[in-house]
Amino acid sequence: MVPSSSFKFNVFARICLLIGFLSLNCKDDKPELLLAAFFGESEVAIKVTRPYEGEAWPKGTRQTIQWQTQKQYNRFDIFLYKGATTVRTVAVNVPDSSRFAWDVPMNIVSDPEYRIRIVGRGTDAYLVSQSGLFQIYTP
Repeated sequence: MVPSSSFKFNVFARICLLIGFLSLNCKDDKPELLLAAFFGESEVAIKVTRPYEGEAWPKGTRQTIQWQTQKQYNRFDIFLYKGATTVRTVAVNVPDSSRFAWDVPMNIVSDPEYRIRIVGRGTDAYLVSQSGLFQIYTP
């Protein structure tokens, strides 16, 4: 039995109230982006493999964002986060190639607490995953 949309939304709202501080973006108007993690199977996992925890990327360089999946997704959206705030959209509708070359902008603030968040979009499911903390700095 597949849970209804209203049931999923109610569960999503409760999850946000209970554990929203654990980096879930509960302001998102698309609760299905996170629900796959709760209603899906383990095969929907996405793992961000680069940047890795503690890595440092200089501004003005081309860096490769990488991920692994256990299920085929149609497209990926990639975002740069600091805490629970989206700093910028890196790319949208990226084909499933498990990598994306990103030119780190010169106008971004140097900081050691960035994360890459990847949203995998399949035909009937969405899943969000993020990297560990990494640094962007002025060379």
